[in-house]
Amino acid sequence: MSEVVRRFKAVAIREETETGIGIVEYEPSGETISLDSVYYPSRLSNRDTYVNTIKRIEMVTQLNEVVVLRTSSMQSKLKWRRHFTNVRGKSEWFKAEAFGECLDLAKDGIKRKTTMYEYMQ
Repeated sequence: MSEVVRRFKAVAIREETETGIGIVEYEPSGETISLDSVYYPSRLSNRDTYVNTIKRIEMVTQLNEVVVLRTSSMQSKLKWRRHFTNVRGKSEWFKAEAFGECLDLAKDGIKRKTTMYEYMQ
């Protein structure tokens, strides 16, 4: 039986008094599967931003699935995900074509001051 791999990318905006995180799940073809616009009414630490991103992804994945998480505009450290054994993380420079949708979701969360999740399929 082959392992199930799920792909996500995320961007965070940490403002003085609030944090927005945009998370997109996507197919290998690049097609978007789900959108997650997350709002926190406080400025999260770098660690809490990254860990909370993983926790949001855990809500929609199974422990036997491999999660590939690409992040930009967000610090990530291997030690921060050591308890999330199925998560493979990669930090990248921001590129609008790769992370623009995530950035829009993070901005939208801050503007709305609420969290929303939408599954496309």
